[in-house]
Amino acid sequence: MLATVQSLLRERRIEVSLDPEAGVLRLPEELLFDSAEAIFRPEGRRALRELAAVLARTLPCYSRAQRIQQSDCASEPQALLEAVLVEGHTDDVPIGNTDFADNWDLASTRAINTYKALMSFQPSLGDLQNGSGEALLGVSGYEAHRPVSLESTPAGRRLNRRIDLRFLIAAPSQAQLTEIRRQIRRSRSP
Repeated sequence: MLATVQSLLRERRIEVSLDPEAGVLRLPEELLFDSAEAIFRPEGRRALRELAAVLARTLPCYSRAQRIQQSDCASEPQALLEAVLVEGHTDDVPIGNTDFADNWDLASTRAINTYKALMSFQPSLGDLQNGSGEALLGVSGYEAHRPVSLESTPAGRRLNRRIDLRFLIAAPSQAQLTEIRRQIRRSRSP
């Protein structure tokens, strides 16, 4: 799924990076914001418009959605997502900007603004639900507590200032786990 999203964005000239093991699509700060700001750059708004369109096409295949939203989905069932979190991250240098109380405030505001922009570009994203019928998209802020680079260089810090979209796959239910165990035992029986 992440590779598909990245490929569709690349076709639209939006470069993002992936961390497939963590289920993360990474949007670098310089794509979206000026340093220490939470207002989108013009190219950031364009990138989010394209991202929203790609998510509106892709996410219904991995969530509860109206049939019309699933028109681009393959016929075979897909794994369901538990959540897609829009995460705000900063570096570890305290912000010297009076617009934000601290890096927590900046990270959270950026994540909230990104979420709101995605919803404004594609309101149908707000209709998507996980298997429990809860909203699929949400927001979280991590400040500098989840760095991707431990280097205290300008380049390392730049990598840590970002918006991540974290895709969380739903865990199997207890009934599904019981059925899986039953099938494994049956396959091991002579």
